[in-house]
Amino acid sequence: GRGIDCSGLRIEPGYEAVNEIEITDKTTRTVFGRYRDLLFTTPQWDQPCLEAIRKSRLVCLDPGFGETSLKVAAAAQDAGLPMVTCDASPDSPLTRSAAVIAMSKEGLSWHEGLEDHQAAFDTYCQACPGLVVFTRGAEGAWWGRGDVRGEVPGFAIDVVDTAGAGDSFRGGLIYGQLQGWDDDRTVRFACAVAARICQSFPGAINGPTLEEVEELLNR
Repeated sequence: GRGIDCSGLRIEPGYEAVNEIEITDKTTRTVFGRYRDLLFTTPQWDQPCLEAIRKSRLVCLDPGFGETSLKVAAAAQDAGLPMVTCDASPDSPLTRSAAVIAMSKEGLSWHEGLEDHQAAFDTYCQACPGLVVFTRGAEGAWWGRGDVRGEVPGFAIDVVDTAGAGDSFRGGLIYGQLQGWDDDRTVRFACAVAARICQSFPGAINGPTLEEVEELLNR
């Protein structure tokens, strides 16, 4: 119903899907799931279709698929396509070739030496040729591109469920990229998308309309 082509998804009868249990309040969440098994014990995913990548306008890439993620990044770079990614280390090939990288507090904790977030922000802005965004939950987001820095404050909302906020934030960044917006407008829009997701349950499958996001921005 949202114009998304799902024809590339393969349905495998009897496949045991990811099971997830989430404990959440208004400011924190703890997630229990089978992701580590799926990603690292017995990798279970299809290889990317390089032809489909070359036909794209933009590539959104999760770094969690190891060598497969690097293969997609290389294909995007060879095709001259902008790539949006998240939570990669500052010395990762993904960071060094990204048009946009979004780093969460959780993602920063996965990499050593990034405890000082301000210093880490400077490191990423030097390593990434594109837009660097540090998400900060209710506090909003920092953004930077080279020596240019900006900050978008968080939206005052009544949080219901935070699941899906990070993925939706990246969706907002992608939308801004495809619209050709400047960095501040793009990050502000992404913050509004994530805020709207947090206002419904389950937010991950009740995405806001463009009009609802614009209403929050105008407010």
